[in-house]
Amino acid sequence: KDSVGLVSDRTILAHHPFVDDVDKELEQMKEQKQEEVPAYPPGVFPQHDNGQPQEPVNSNEKS
Repeated sequence: KDSVGLVSDRTILAHHPFVDDVDKELEQMKEQKQEEVPAYPPGVFPQHDNGQPQEPVNSNEKS
């Protein structure tokens, strides 16, 4: 934990005693992160540009 933000994830993993294959571990971490991100349906969050609302993403959405 002390090295996070100071050195790359690859370097941390390369020196971790539980990790034998850094590339494989990075791929597993990437997949895990994607699984943890909730999937929101289109239009849930309005799109903004410089504080000005843009056109709705779908026709059912009102600005």
